[in-house]
Amino acid sequence: MLIVNLLISVGKGKFKTAHPGQVALDGGKDLPPFTTNKRVCVKQLYRERENNGGIARLDGRYELSALITECNCIRWASILLDITYQFITHEIEQRGWPKFPIPDLRYTRLMLAIVQDGSHKEKAYLVEEWIGNDKGKGKPQFRKYINNRLPTSCVPDEAPTSAHDIADFLVFSQHSQWQKTKKGAFVSDYQGGGSLLTDPQITSNPYVPTSMTSGHLTDILNYSEFGKSFGGGNLEAAFNDFRTDHVCNQYCRFFGLMLDNPLAAQSPSAEPESGLIDVE
Repeated sequence: MLIVNLLISVGKGKFKTAHPGQVALDGGKDLPPFTTNKRVCVKQLYRERENNGGIARLDGRYELSALITECNCIRWASILLDITYQFITHEIEQRGWPKFPIPDLRYTRLMLAIVQDGSHKEKAYLVEEWIGNDKGKGKPQFRKYINNRLPTSCVPDEAPTSAHDIADFLVFSQHSQWQKTKKGAFVSDYQGGGSLLTDPQITSNPYVPTSMTSGHLTDILNYSEFGKSFGGGNLEAAFNDFRTDHVCNQYCRFFGLMLDNPLAAQSPSAEPESGLIDVE
């Protein structure tokens, strides 16, 4: 059973509203992390009304299709983030630990809930584990680190040092994903709170070798076939401009990553500390 009051909002994005809710299973069975803390975040899609700027909900079948795309994005984002941590583990064995922190991050667990009302109309909701604040009360602690257009931090200057550390780490993660997928894809639109991330966007190469999906090296998947599975936020320009928009930071330099980026070359501290890894 899903319990949610859609009149209480804890956030509103460009396409979804977020509401506090609860998940209860028959017989009081437990389903961590959704039933552990007794609170979940329930998200529902909307569109803006053209006449008055209000919001209108989508039909159930459109909701379900769009939310499946959301789930696909977070699945890919989790895999790509794991690739970053695997790369870090491998490099630390050779280089040792850096003097700056390595944030321990992961994406929220989520599930789809399809609810049928009394008129037999179905509505679809995205249910995620709750992102709490430092004191465990009130609205979720939430911060945008990187948007889906530019691979740079959007954390305000007055934010805590820990937030800037996470943003810098995530900028580095994009570079590592770009390299390890051989310029195939990276995560953008990084946001969340504490150690949890949510609502990612996948930015993919407009022309991706089929080996990433079916194993055939000779064919090329058009953007419309591969990229569309990541939704409208998968911006072709964001991928094409990555090489010039990304500026390597201390994480990139320590772990030996470098792009042939003219902006990075202008920085006096842009040289990697050791073990340059060529980007193919």
